[in-house]
Amino acid sequence: MNGANDLIEKLLNALDSDLAHGYCRWQDEKDYEDINDYAVLYAAKAKQLGWEITKMISRPYGFLAVNAIARIELRVKVTARAIRWTALPFSGAIS
Repeated sequence: MNGANDLIEKLLNALDSDLAHGYCRWQDEKDYEDINDYAVLYAAKAKQLGWEITKMISRPYGFLAVNAIARIELRVKVTARAIRWTALPFSGAIS
């Protein structure tokens, strides 16, 4: 799964500052904004790397993403201290 790890790391490195900004903004605005609106913060960069953000998740803040070519699904969780990811079984579902 080394190739998959490389693809995931490229995605997270590309989104690093955007994820931190989105997380902080969400902490301030979660009572007023729709979590799904935050997908636009990441969609363009993710698409350039072959990923699609399929779902935003409010608690803990993060998203689900799919790389259909590499057959990888990913859950990203962002907290004040870390950005973590978990590979999920590939279902083939793309929004």
